[in-house]
Parts: sequence; structure tokens; C-alpha cells
Amino acid sequence: MTSSDPSTSWLWRGIYSEEPRAEQQAYEQYAARLLALTQARMSPALRQRVDAEDVLQSAFRTMFLGIREGRFQAHHSGSFWHLLARLTLNKLRRQIEVHTAQRRDIGAEQAASDSATPEDALSREPSAEDICVAAELLARCLEELSPAKRQALLLRLEDRSTAEIAGEIGRTERTVRRWLHEIGERWLLLARSSDS
Repeated sequence: MTSSDPSTSWLWRGIYSEEPRAEQQAYEQYAARLLALTQARMSPALRQRVDAEDVLQSAFRTMFLGIREGRFQAHHSGSFWHLLARLTLNKLRRQIEVHTAQRRDIGAEQAASDSATPEDALSREPSAEDICVAAELLARCLEELSPAKRQALLLRLEDRSTAEIAGEIGRTERTVRRWLHEIGERWLLLARSSDS
């Protein structure tokens, strides 16, 4: 197990040795972004059947178990995010497959004018429209933040660890984690309101 980021290395070692604090920190550090990613990839019809939080919990359980069994290894500081994003999207893809099976087809519940299937939305690259919507949401979110919170979010978007952000902006890790959680919640509210 190798990593250029000491905090990432500590997380992997802690999870490998079943340290609850490491699992909690991993969840706090990545859950808000994963939730936003999951929600963005779910159609309104799928959201009525699948809880995004359940998808996340399942992805974290798979990751924790996989690290302990030696199936996953850290190679760089982005390993956690990339692994969790892949696991989460795979879990979501399986939920889509279950709910689009012929006897449970959520496509029948969608408006006839909605020609895109959930599988299309999950498997395709983000469209120009998706990117514009995400950029608009980010701009709206940034406008609402204090300068310190704005800096914390921008550093997080650069995949900086909570410890690195705390050191750079002169706040405690606990404060940074709380801010990022609050920002993630606000992002979800903005994303949901833009869908309606």
C-alpha cells in the first residue's frame, strides 16, 4: 500500500486495521460529494424507489471490506475518491438494473416525452448541459459562502484533504469537516430545486 499523502495513508491503514475513527473520517470526508454525485445520476422516478444514502452506505461497506481483504490499495491521494466514486456508481447501476427489469420497469412511470433511460444517464459522459448546470450550481453555492468557507470548498474541489485545508485556512479539521458537510447539504438542496 503506497501513497504520497500521509492523511490518505493513515486512512487506509486505519481502515485495514478496523479503526472506527478512520472509517468515520473517511465517511465525513467523502459522503457529501458522493451523495451529490449519486443524486445527480438518479432520475426522478428512480429517486422514488432508491434511497441515495443506502447506495452510499453499501459503497462504503464494500470499500471497507475490500481494503481489509487486500482487494483495494492506495496509489495516490485521489485513490479514495476514485475508488468510492466507482463503487458508488456501480452500486447505483445495479439498482437501476433491478428497477428497470421488465416486471419493475420504472420507464413506464416516466413521462412519455422523457426518452432518456436511467442507464443512458448513468453510462454517458456529462453533456454540455450537465456541465453548465453543475457550473451554475457551484457559482450559486459559492456566492452564499463566507470567504473562508469558499476557500475550503475550492481546496476540497482540488481533492485536498481535510487536514491540508484546515492547515491552509487556519481552522480545525473538525470545523472544516462541519463546513463541508453543510456545503454538501446546501448543494443537494440547490440541485433538487433546479430539477423541479
